[in-house]
Amino acid sequence: MHHSVPLMAFAMKVMDKRKLYSIRSVDAVKEEVHILSKLIHPFILNLHYAFHDNNNAYMVTELLKGGDLRYHMNKDATFSEK
Repeated sequence: MHHSVPLMAFAMKVMDKRKLYSIRSVDAVKEEVHILSKLIHPFILNLHYAFHDNNNAYMVTELLKGGDLRYHMNKDATFSEK
């Protein structure tokens, strides 16, 4: 018997560690990972993995097609309820 496992698509945010240190965002990224790792909610981007290597920090999240909210807020100043 063959069972098929549904494939999941993920998004990966790659952050250059040198840039994070230069703009003093290391603590903010650590806090973001800490908070997102504790939350599971249908209206919040869910974090699946977070890791780093010598050069970059990575956050693997669910893939949400259609862009982020900031993009849409800048593009369309208002939203309808539909």
